[in-house]
Amino acid sequence: MGTVSHFLGIVFTWQHLPDGHLAVSLNQKSFIDTFLTSLNILIDGIFTYTTPYKSGSSIDAIPLQDMSTSDRDQLHLQYQSIVGSLNWLIHTAWLDLSTVVSWLAQHQSLPSPGHLDAALYVAKYLATT
Repeated sequence: MGTVSHFLGIVFTWQHLPDGHLAVSLNQKSFIDTFLTSLNILIDGIFTYTTPYKSGSSIDAIPLQDMSTSDRDQLHLQYQSIVGSLNWLIHTAWLDLSTVVSWLAQHQSLPSPGHLDAALYVAKYLATT
């Protein structure tokens, strides 16, 4: 089937070394670019986020907001999609996201707009790293 170059959002770069060994580098840039595009997050000119967690914000203290059922369902689906994508990144390479994504995942059954904002903050962190 040939040499793999892309698989599940991971880009494989192969290099034949002078000593005869083969080196492979794995990069998730294409998955992250697609993920950020789906969220309408532009990478160019974005403020630099130095950590995946917004300082001074407590995810557990974000209050629930009254919403219509259709708005709640839309928020629920979007939030679960973002947290699922972030969770996949944790399991493949981005261990620095594990704590904040664990906190976000605890609110998947009933997120509020504040939880969505916290998840989008993590996505913006990815855009700057």
